[in-house]
Amino acid sequence: MPACRADMAFRCRWAESSRCSAPSHDRLGVGIFYQPLGAPFEVITRDGERLDVEGAADASVMEAIRDAGVDDLRAMCGGCCSCATCHVYVEAGRENLPPPGPDEDDLLDSSAWRTDQSRLSCQLAMRDIGPGCRIRIAPED
Repeated sequence: MPACRADMAFRCRWAESSRCSAPSHDRLGVGIFYQPLGAPFEVITRDGERLDVEGAADASVMEAIRDAGVDDLRAMCGGCCSCATCHVYVEAGRENLPPPGPDEDDLLDSSAWRTDQSRLSCQLAMRDIGPGCRIRIAPED
């Protein structure tokens, strides 16, 4: 089994908590819980700061960005595809992503900042993000 963050394909679920004691990961008797990671991607904040972000493959891009401490992404609905405050531009790596669904498309239509690169980060799964993906936080409406 890989140690926490030593293998980019998996991460111990308890890596950031007191439950992790690599390499055994079992000091509290909870067993070993590994989560596959999605490909790391670059995020550009509204201020132009560039960050490398990673997240669990079963998480949304919105969750990964927020977990990385990026406060620009408001995501007021918590990822329910009902507010468009997690609007981003996928500047590179769009070819790996499924097309927007009808609800996402309708919400993006309500933004004055919509472009052909626009997506709602709550609707993008980390498992779909490929290497070299670059995401810019859209201006706030």
